[in-house]
Amino acid sequence: MKQKNKFIKERLKHKQEQLSMQAIRQERLNRTMQNTKDDIDQLIYALHELEEAEKGNHKRHTIPYNEVFSFFTRICRLFDYLQHRCHKYFNYRLTCLVIHAHYRFRSRTRAPGREYLSPGTILTYFKHEWEMVV
Repeated sequence: MKQKNKFIKERLKHKQEQLSMQAIRQERLNRTMQNTKDDIDQLIYALHELEEAEKGNHKRHTIPYNEVFSFFTRICRLFDYLQHRCHKYFNYRLTCLVIHAHYRFRSRTRAPGREYLSPGTILTYFKHEWEMVV
Protein backbone atom coordinates (compact mmCIF):
# COMPACT_ATOMS: atom_id res chain seq x y z
CA MET A 1 0.00 0.00 0.00
CA LYS A 2 2.83 2.40 0.87
CA GLN A 3 4.48 1.66 -2.44
CA LYS A 4 1.28 2.56 -4.32
CA ASN A 5 1.02 5.85 -2.39
CA LYS A 6 4.64 6.63 -3.16
CA PHE A 7 4.08 5.85 -6.84
CA ILE A 8 0.98 8.07 -6.96
CA LYS A 9 2.80 10.94 -5.21
CA GLU A 10 5.68 10.71 -7.67
CA ARG A 11 3.26 10.61 -10.56
CA LEU A 12 1.38 13.63 -9.17
CA LYS A 13 4.63 15.59 -8.77
CA HIS A 14 5.66 14.70 -12.32
CA LYS A 15 2.29 15.81 -13.74
CA GLN A 16 2.42 19.10 -11.81
CA GLU A 17 5.89 19.82 -13.22
CA GLN A 18 4.67 18.87 -16.67
CA LEU A 19 1.73 21.28 -16.33
CA SER A 20 4.05 24.05 -15.22
CA MET A 21 6.30 23.55 -18.25
CA GLN A 22 3.28 23.48 -20.57
CA ALA A 23 2.07 26.79 -19.12
CA ILE A 24 5.49 28.34 -19.80
CA ARG A 25 5.44 27.04 -23.39
CA GLN A 26 1.87 28.30 -23.84
CA GLU A 27 2.84 31.79 -22.66
CA ARG A 28 5.84 31.83 -24.99
CA LEU A 29 3.61 30.72 -27.88
CA ASN A 30 1.04 33.42 -27.07
CA ARG A 31 3.79 36.05 -27.06
CA THR A 32 5.09 34.79 -30.40
CA MET A 33 1.59 34.85 -31.87
CA GLN A 34 1.04 38.43 -30.67
CA ASN A 35 4.37 39.51 -32.17
CA THR A 36 3.39 37.88 -35.47
CA LYS A 37 0.04 39.70 -35.43
CA ASP A 38 1.85 42.99 -34.77
CA ASP A 39 4.24 42.29 -37.65
CA ILE A 40 1.31 41.56 -39.97
CA ASP A 41 -0.37 44.84 -38.96
CA GLN A 42 2.84 46.77 -39.63
CA LEU A 43 3.31 45.10 -43.01
CA ILE A 44 -0.28 45.85 -44.01
CA TYR A 45 0.13 49.51 -43.02
CA ALA A 46 3.47 49.85 -44.84
CA LEU A 47 2.05 48.19 -47.97
CA HIS A 48 -0.96 50.50 -47.90
CA GLU A 49 1.22 53.60 -47.53
CA LEU A 50 3.58 52.52 -50.30
CA GLU A 51 0.68 51.76 -52.66
CA GLU A 52 -0.85 55.16 -51.92
CA ALA A 53 2.49 56.83 -52.62
CA GLU A 54 2.78 54.98 -55.95
CA LYS A 55 -0.66 56.19 -56.98
CA GLY A 56 0.51 59.74 -56.42
CA ASN A 57 -2.53 60.78 -54.42
CA HIS A 58 -0.45 63.07 -52.23
CA LYS A 59 2.51 65.33 -52.80
CA ARG A 60 5.80 64.28 -51.23
CA HIS A 61 7.36 66.93 -49.03
CA THR A 62 10.92 67.91 -49.91
CA ILE A 63 13.38 68.29 -47.06
CA PRO A 64 16.43 70.48 -47.84
CA TYR A 65 19.83 68.93 -47.19
CA ASN A 66 20.65 71.29 -44.31
CA GLU A 67 17.53 70.09 -42.42
CA VAL A 68 17.94 66.34 -43.04
CA PHE A 69 19.85 65.57 -39.85
CA SER A 70 17.51 67.54 -37.58
CA PHE A 71 14.57 65.82 -39.30
CA PHE A 72 15.99 62.39 -38.51
CA THR A 73 16.71 63.40 -34.92
CA ARG A 74 13.05 64.38 -34.47
CA ILE A 75 11.78 61.27 -36.26
CA CYS A 76 13.95 58.97 -34.12
CA ARG A 77 12.70 60.58 -30.93
CA LEU A 78 9.13 60.18 -32.14
CA PHE A 79 9.84 56.56 -33.11
CA ASP A 80 11.17 55.75 -29.62
CA TYR A 81 8.32 57.63 -27.97
CA LEU A 82 5.69 55.68 -29.93
CA GLN A 83 7.35 52.35 -29.17
CA HIS A 84 7.45 53.25 -25.49
CA ARG A 85 3.85 54.50 -25.33
CA CYS A 86 2.39 51.64 -27.38
CA HIS A 87 4.53 48.96 -25.69
CA LYS A 88 5.27 47.51 -29.11
CA TYR A 89 8.28 47.03 -31.30
CA PHE A 90 8.07 48.83 -34.64
CA ASN A 91 10.14 47.61 -37.55
CA TYR A 92 12.51 50.46 -38.36
CA ARG A 93 13.08 49.26 -41.93
CA LEU A 94 9.37 49.53 -42.69
CA THR A 95 9.34 52.90 -40.96
CA CYS A 96 12.12 54.12 -43.25
CA LEU A 97 10.25 52.90 -46.34
CA VAL A 98 7.14 54.79 -45.25
CA ILE A 99 9.24 57.89 -44.55
CA HIS A 100 10.77 57.59 -48.03
CA ALA A 101 7.28 57.28 -49.52
CA HIS A 102 6.16 60.55 -47.89
CA TYR A 103 9.30 62.68 -48.07
CA ARG A 104 12.05 63.49 -50.53
CA PHE A 105 15.38 64.36 -49.00
CA ARG A 106 17.70 66.61 -50.94
CA SER A 107 21.14 65.15 -51.46
CA ARG A 108 24.40 66.99 -51.02
CA THR A 109 25.19 66.39 -54.68
CA ARG A 110 23.27 67.95 -57.53
CA ALA A 111 24.16 65.33 -60.15
CA PRO A 112 21.24 64.35 -62.40
CA GLY A 113 19.44 61.33 -61.00
CA ARG A 114 21.09 61.75 -57.61
CA GLU A 115 19.34 64.88 -56.33
CA TYR A 116 17.51 62.94 -53.64
CA LEU A 117 18.57 60.38 -51.04
CA SER A 118 17.84 56.70 -51.72
CA PRO A 119 15.89 54.46 -49.31
CA GLY A 120 19.17 52.80 -48.29
CA THR A 121 20.72 56.13 -47.35
CA ILE A 122 17.61 57.07 -45.42
CA LEU A 123 17.86 53.78 -43.53
CA THR A 124 21.52 54.50 -42.73
CA TYR A 125 20.74 58.03 -41.47
CA PHE A 126 17.85 56.71 -39.40
CA LYS A 127 19.95 53.96 -37.81
CA HIS A 128 22.77 56.41 -37.07
CA GLU A 129 20.46 58.93 -35.40
CA TRP A 130 18.52 56.22 -33.60
CA GLU A 131 21.73 54.91 -32.01
CA MET A 132 22.51 58.47 -30.88
CA VAL A 133 19.05 58.91 -29.35
CA VAL A 134 18.95 55.51 -27.64
